[in-house]
Amino acid sequence: MVAASADKTASAKALPADSETVGICPVSSTFVGNVTYGYDADGHRIAEGGKLVRTTLLAAQSGNVYNADNELTAFGGTASSYDPDGNLLSDGPNSYNWNDYNLDYVGP
Repeated sequence: MVAASADKTASAKALPADSETVGICPVSSTFVGNVTYGYDADGHRIAEGGKLVRTTLLAAQSGNVYNADNELTAFGGTASSYDPDGNLLSDGPNSYNWNDYNLDYVGP
Protein backbone atom coordinates (compact mmCIF):
# COMPACT_ATOMS: atom_id res chain seq x y z
CA MET A 1 0.00 0.00 0.00
CA VAL A 2 1.34 3.42 -0.96
CA ALA A 3 -0.34 6.33 0.79
CA ALA A 4 -0.09 10.00 0.03
CA SER A 5 1.14 12.52 2.56
CA ALA A 6 -0.92 15.62 3.28
CA ASP A 7 0.71 17.60 0.47
CA LYS A 8 0.25 14.88 -2.16
CA THR A 9 -2.83 14.29 -4.27
CA ALA A 10 -2.89 10.54 -4.82
CA SER A 11 -2.69 7.22 -3.08
CA ALA A 12 -2.36 3.74 -4.51
CA LYS A 13 -3.21 0.25 -3.34
CA ALA A 14 -1.51 -2.68 -5.04
CA LEU A 15 -3.29 -6.03 -5.24
CA PRO A 16 -1.13 -9.17 -5.48
CA ALA A 17 -1.65 -11.71 -8.29
CA ASP A 18 -0.40 -12.50 -11.76
CA SER A 19 -2.48 -9.50 -12.84
CA GLU A 20 -2.01 -6.47 -10.62
CA THR A 21 -4.33 -3.47 -10.36
CA VAL A 22 -3.41 -0.18 -8.76
CA GLY A 23 -6.20 2.32 -8.08
CA ILE A 24 -5.45 6.03 -7.88
CA CYS A 25 -7.62 8.34 -5.76
CA PRO A 26 -7.03 11.94 -4.70
CA VAL A 27 -6.98 12.68 -1.00
CA SER A 28 -10.71 13.48 -1.19
CA SER A 29 -11.30 9.77 -2.05
CA THR A 30 -12.76 10.53 -5.49
CA PHE A 31 -11.63 7.83 -7.92
CA VAL A 32 -9.40 9.24 -10.69
CA GLY A 33 -8.43 6.11 -12.60
CA ASN A 34 -6.50 2.89 -12.46
CA VAL A 35 -3.38 1.18 -13.74
CA THR A 36 -3.24 -2.55 -14.44
CA TYR A 37 -0.21 -4.77 -15.03
CA GLY A 38 0.04 -8.27 -16.46
CA TYR A 39 2.95 -10.59 -15.74
CA ASP A 40 4.37 -13.71 -17.37
CA ALA A 41 5.15 -16.93 -15.46
CA ASP A 42 8.63 -15.60 -14.54
CA GLY A 43 7.20 -12.42 -12.99
CA HIS A 44 8.22 -10.07 -15.82
CA ARG A 45 5.75 -7.32 -16.63
CA ILE A 46 4.37 -7.95 -20.11
CA ALA A 47 1.26 -5.73 -20.25
CA GLU A 48 0.00 -2.40 -18.95
CA GLY A 49 -3.47 -0.96 -19.09
CA GLY A 50 -5.98 1.28 -17.36
CA LYS A 51 -7.14 4.86 -17.61
CA LEU A 52 -3.88 6.37 -16.30
CA VAL A 53 -1.42 4.48 -18.55
CA ARG A 54 0.06 6.18 -21.60
CA THR A 55 -0.59 3.91 -24.54
CA THR A 56 1.05 5.95 -27.29
CA LEU A 57 4.78 6.22 -27.80
CA LEU A 58 6.54 9.54 -27.87
CA ALA A 59 8.14 10.62 -31.12
CA ALA A 60 11.63 9.23 -31.76
CA GLN A 61 14.44 11.51 -30.59
CA SER A 62 17.48 11.85 -32.85
CA GLY A 63 20.90 13.29 -32.08
CA ASN A 64 21.54 11.09 -29.05
CA VAL A 65 25.20 10.19 -28.42
CA TYR A 66 26.73 7.90 -25.78
CA ASN A 67 30.41 7.67 -24.81
CA ALA A 68 32.46 4.55 -23.99
CA ASP A 69 31.21 4.69 -20.36
CA ASN A 70 27.60 4.51 -21.63
CA GLU A 71 26.98 8.10 -20.52
CA LEU A 72 24.53 10.13 -22.58
CA THR A 73 26.74 12.95 -23.90
CA ALA A 74 24.15 14.50 -26.24
CA PHE A 75 20.36 14.32 -26.26
CA GLY A 76 18.57 15.80 -29.24
CA GLY A 77 21.77 17.64 -30.10
CA THR A 78 22.14 19.20 -26.61
CA ALA A 79 25.46 18.30 -24.95
CA SER A 80 25.79 16.77 -21.47
CA SER A 81 28.94 16.57 -19.36
CA TYR A 82 30.08 14.33 -16.49
CA ASP A 83 32.71 14.43 -13.76
CA PRO A 84 35.36 11.65 -13.46
CA ASP A 85 33.04 9.73 -11.09
CA GLY A 86 30.33 9.59 -13.75
CA ASN A 87 28.07 12.17 -12.11
CA LEU A 88 26.09 14.38 -14.48
CA LEU A 89 27.40 17.97 -14.34
CA SER A 90 25.30 19.55 -17.07
CA ASP A 91 22.51 18.47 -19.40
CA GLY A 92 22.31 21.71 -21.36
CA PRO A 93 19.93 24.01 -19.48
CA ASN A 94 20.63 22.50 -16.02
CA SER A 95 23.83 22.24 -13.98
CA TYR A 96 24.42 19.84 -11.09
CA ASN A 97 26.83 19.82 -8.14
CA TRP A 98 28.08 16.72 -6.33
CA ASN A 99 29.71 16.32 -2.94
CA ASP A 100 32.44 13.86 -1.90
CA TYR A 101 29.79 11.18 -1.36
CA ASN A 102 28.46 11.53 -4.94
CA LEU A 103 25.22 13.09 -3.67
CA ASP A 104 23.60 15.96 -5.55
CA TYR A 105 23.63 19.17 -3.50
CA VAL A 106 22.80 22.82 -3.86
CA GLY A 107 25.84 25.00 -3.41
CA PRO A 108 28.45 27.16 -5.08
